[in-house]
Amino acid sequence: MLRRLFPMAALIALATVLLGGCSKDCVECPKESPVLHLSTHRINLGTDQNSATLSISNKGGQTMSWTVGVQWLVLYGKQDAAEEIGWLTVSPTSGSGDATITCTADRSKLDKLGISQVRLIVNAPDAANTTRDSVEVMIVKANDWLINDDNTFDSCATAAVNDWYWVKEFHLPSGVEAVIVDSISFNFCNGSDSIMLLAYDWTVMDNDPNRVKFPGRPLFASTPPYPKTTSGWNSYPVNWYISVDTFYLGYFQLGASSPILNIDISPADAESTGCWTARDVSTDSTKVELAWYIEGVSKTFAIRAHVKPTFQYVGKPGAGTSSVDLWNALELGYQQRGTRLTHLCPLRHD
Repeated sequence: MLRRLFPMAALIALATVLLGGCSKDCVECPKESPVLHLSTHRINLGTDQNSATLSISNKGGQTMSWTVGVQWLVLYGKQDAAEEIGWLTVSPTSGSGDATITCTADRSKLDKLGISQVRLIVNAPDAANTTRDSVEVMIVKANDWLINDDNTFDSCATAAVNDWYWVKEFHLPSGVEAVIVDSISFNFCNGSDSIMLLAYDWTVMDNDPNRVKFPGRPLFASTPPYPKTTSGWNSYPVNWYISVDTFYLGYFQLGASSPILNIDISPADAESTGCWTARDVSTDSTKVELAWYIEGVSKTFAIRAHVKPTFQYVGKPGAGTSSVDLWNALELGYQQRGTRLTHLCPLRHD
């Protein structure tokens, strides 16, 4: 009989400790001691929520003083990948007894595309179960514009009919290794022409002493039906996975005349970026040789990109995932211009 009662007594004693709210370092807390309890250890603000609450309570006796601080995380062990400072505030930051903490996010301070995280550190020096606890707070910046202009365009590009390609340099947003470009925007002085949308990697000429970056390997090219241009801002959807730190976005004009891109001929230093045009300089009608000509930093094209984090990627990327796809896409573009692409010579810059 005693053997049967002994396990039951042990279970009752264990249940008493657990129901008393003790955990972590405390095996059995004195009944009169404070016991720190948090309502949650994880807060997810997602893509549109700007605030959330956290409850701090004392499950024991006496008075429990506490403080709350924000610990900014360093991702992947790299100091230069630290999360943005200041996007989350908490109030109040100290007190005693039970309280509700309000966590408020300022999304305008989220420079990093995708997921950002911080850790709330709760200190309660007199708590018997634990004097320190934490809460993970996560937020998502679901999309962003890549804009390197001041929205002031004071001239219309002077373009010849053989200035076929117009591209502008962009860089991956801070803290990410890849993005999905989901639309490209252009501001034209006039329109009504068809264009092929393009994305390029960068390269340098081996014999270039200045190691100037210029558009190199094509990454993507759109396929029919080709979009038509109109005067003002034009936004065209794409679905391009970009994982190179520097890339170029723009268009190949397919009509007999240029749609005339808006440009800024006196950009500020912050707008200085690589803007390039390219034309076919081959004297052989069966071959195409593109020569790139730099227009920036003295000019800034009215080209922008809208991006989103790669975890939002759905479906297949646009045309250009392979060299065959790219060749076929470019060949269709040249057919639109009334010529044939039978051989593409190595790119060069002049």
